[in-house]
Amino acid sequence: MVHSALFEHVKLRKLCRLLSIPRPHAIGYLECLSHYVGNHHYDGDLSNMSDDDIEEAAEWQGEPGKFLAACIEVRLIDRDAAGTRLHDWLDWRPDYVRKRAQRRTTAHNGRPSRAEPSDYTLPYSTPEFTAAWKDWEQSRREAGKPLKPTTIRLQFRKLQEMGHDRAVAALRYSTANGYTGIFEEASRERPGKTGGLPQRGERITPKILVGHGAMSPVSPGLPPAGRDETLPGLRGDHSPF
Repeated sequence: MVHSALFEHVKLRKLCRLLSIPRPHAIGYLECLSHYVGNHHYDGDLSNMSDDDIEEAAEWQGEPGKFLAACIEVRLIDRDAAGTRLHDWLDWRPDYVRKRAQRRTTAHNGRPSRAEPSDYTLPYSTPEFTAAWKDWEQSRREAGKPLKPTTIRLQFRKLQEMGHDRAVAALRYSTANGYTGIFEEASRERPGKTGGLPQRGERITPKILVGHGAMSPVSPGLPPAGRDETLPGLRGDHSPF
């Protein structure tokens, strides 16, 4: 199950050096770990496993904590504020694991019900962005609007165009205000502001053109000021001319 590209990868050589073990042994430990993950953690997320559990899944027999620390150091395993997971697992996991994950998230009508919570790569890997994204994602689930693959792809494109700092600020602002979309605090596309839709209860005053392009509120059914709407034959002199 270990990807063939790893056999000659510099990460494997570094792992062997840190653990003082030959390459076939290192491959065997990684094979055991990836096999366990493929059967029990389809998305590669190990956050709910203790360090001892991870090393036990790899069949590590050496000093406790040494194997996991070495894997994290060479980035075979990622650990950050978002949790612990196999590095790039979603890109190189076997097809049968991918199909298992797809079946797990398939609704009774045979169509995918929603995207896997962790089945994508964030546009920014910093702890600040990861935490802000997960908070916004959770707020959508609580609102009954879980993310779907197309929505995720389009939102990631939008966040990449913003840049890291603006993206984090926009996610935090949108979560705090209960928005199911992503909006910046000073953005005109924010609901209820200039350029957007009016908020519920907001009064809209009708306007028409008067004079040379000026805009003025009027009452329905009344002509603008300064315009004579008296019908012929009803003027004061009762003359039709």
